[in-house]
Amino acid sequence: MRFQHFISVCASLLLPPALAAELVFEQDSVAIEASWSDERVRASFAFVNRGDSAVEIVNVRTSCGCTAAKPTQTLYEPGEHGTIDAAFDIGSRQGMQRNRILVETSSGIHSLNLAVDIPVAWSIDNRVLVWRSHEEGEVKHARVRINDPRIVSVELADSDAGYWKVELREEDQDWVFSAVPREYESQQRQALRLLLQREDGSGIAINLLLRMF
Repeated sequence: MRFQHFISVCASLLLPPALAAELVFEQDSVAIEASWSDERVRASFAFVNRGDSAVEIVNVRTSCGCTAAKPTQTLYEPGEHGTIDAAFDIGSRQGMQRNRILVETSSGIHSLNLAVDIPVAWSIDNRVLVWRSHEEGEVKHARVRINDPRIVSVELADSDAGYWKVELREEDQDWVFSAVPREYESQQRQALRLLLQREDGSGIAINLLLRMF
């Protein structure tokens, strides 16, 4: 009987306190589907202090400068609710973006995840066009597919393509950039930019590289 009592006491010493200071989050992951018009999206991670003592939020860090996050306050008494509010700047990003938010508290560190699915406004099938010596007169292409209805035109930002003749033309929802060497000269290269113009006057630059080997 004494032995059983001894085992019971040891087991209780090994277990953590039933009511340690702790923030409990309703969910540690939030997924947002952005729209064409969004420049910034916001998310909130709700929590409650389930412990029997106050918890202080010491620091909140994010894995990317595109995401900012902060708590509604820094000290939470037992039973008190709060949120970590996050804002993600879309900028020129597109596709699925995943960011981690680390919340450092006086009782530990919590890892939160924010996923933002941004519509793919445009795509390009080839950013680097390369010619070998036997391809001197060959025309090569880079095709830009436009999905965002706010993009109304594509322009060639650089008028001088050096050793290449270049052309840009529209084909339905695509814009096709074409280039051919004026004459082949090994190791020549040229950086060019395509500008995708939105209806509000803003633009997106796509870098291209032409090169002869």
